Amino acid sequence: STVSYGAGATDVYLIRVDTNGDTLWTGAYGGAGNEVARAVRAMPNGDWIVAGLTDGSGAGGYDALLFRVDAAGELLWSRTYGRSSSDAFRTAEPTNDGGLVMVGSSVIGSGTGMFAARTTADGDTLWTYGCKLIGPSLVSMNSYSVAENGAGEFLILGDANNLSVCYNFLAPDGVPITSGQLGLQNYVGGIDVISVSTGGYMVVGTTDGGAALDMFAMRLNEDLNPIWTKRYGGPQTEYGVSVKETTNGDFVIMGSTYSFAGAENDSADVYLVRIDTTGAVLWSRTYGSARHEVGEYVLQTPDGGFILAGTSLGFDGNRDVLLIKVDADGHAECLESTPPTATAAVNASRTSLNRTSSIGCSMGVPLIARGHGGDAGQPCGTAIGVPEGGASPPFIWLQREGELVLSGSCKQGAITIHDATGRVVVQLRAQDKETRIPLAAQAAGAYLVRYQDGVHSSVHRFVCP
Repeated sequence: STVSYGAGATDVYLIRVDTNGDTLWTGAYGGAGNEVARAVRAMPNGDWIVAGLTDGSGAGGYDALLFRVDAAGELLWSRTYGRSSSDAFRTAEPTNDGGLVMVGSSVIGSGTGMFAARTTADGDTLWTYGCKLIGPSLVSMNSYSVAENGAGEFLILGDANNLSVCYNFLAPDGVPITSGQLGLQNYVGGIDVISVSTGGYMVVGTTDGGAALDMFAMRLNEDLNPIWTKRYGGPQTEYGVSVKETTNGDFVIMGSTYSFAGAENDSADVYLVRIDTTGAVLWSRTYGSARHEVGEYVLQTPDGGFILAGTSLGFDGNRDVLLIKVDADGHAECLESTPPTATAAVNASRTSLNRTSSIGCSMGVPLIARGHGGDAGQPCGTAIGVPEGGASPPFIWLQREGELVLSGSCKQGAITIHDATGRVVVQLRAQDKETRIPLAAQAAGAYLVRYQDGVHSSVHRFVCP
């Protein structure tokens, strides 16, 4: 995000660079209010998805923000998602079928709950999921990251009052399978999770090592039981925020270090640690000036090296975007050092929320997608949905028993129906006056239907009983 450019107080700021770090284009995105980006991800076709929050539009104090730009930075569409309170996305990930899944937090009553939303590639909502902790003291729950496995299921990780790692495991259609806690002793915060190519998951974050905070890594099997958990660092504080699996099956963990940082007091450097499948350290590197550099995200590049993203105060004392390109052994051209990273095993376990008397989980927090049409299924024989942008197209959707009907003056536009997992179940062209779509072959559940021609576009939800 930036306050240097754009239309409002704070705007989303995107920079695209070439393989040498030279700027190709920059863009600021936002309105009169504040827009903050929390994650940017590449889509398979070269577009980019940005997730975060905004107080410039939407339903509540601030709302979850999602928008898509093309490879040249041109805005394709934007959406806000929220209720009458405040909601925010923390991250977004492309799904296996080409759609999107986002997780974040939502203000619910006197506390904060975690929530997730799954959409099509165009940002149209397929389902939403929410969970709030209930109990005498646990009132704050945040979600930080999500990983999809090969079966299309989603593992969402977050925390409760920064005291424990909480998880929710969802089916492809958003139905909760299980939820619980990963019993990591002295958990502090910062969670990232990825699916591992050989099965299971890798989790990183920050834990209290006793004398100081340490980066940790936790390897989980497919049943979410810990295989091993280890912490990494030095005599002072280290934070873990991002993890990726390398092409040969190792892992790189990224964060920040104070133990091996620059000369100024209270300054940090970017911290990168490569470990093998058992958690043993292969090498570790730090990157930074004498000032303050913070690591936020790591990716492996096609040449086997890594690109590191973060922020720096090393230029003029203001916070600037920082990009560092390193080779497969973590070597950069400058400002690099090799610290004596220590490692230690950590005890961890898994418990289910429904087996813990002081914690309960309230499911089903509703979220409303703003900026496009759509509402819940209505009784048979009535018009459904609201057209995109509030315009009134020359046709209506009707849901009757056993069929969906598009009635009115159409221009032989494209009709697509997605099920709750994002899978396309129907594709056809509209007829001039009336298009009848049989629903008998569709399983019970919620569906999303989209009509699009050169003039009109509408998106609606309906339910097959």
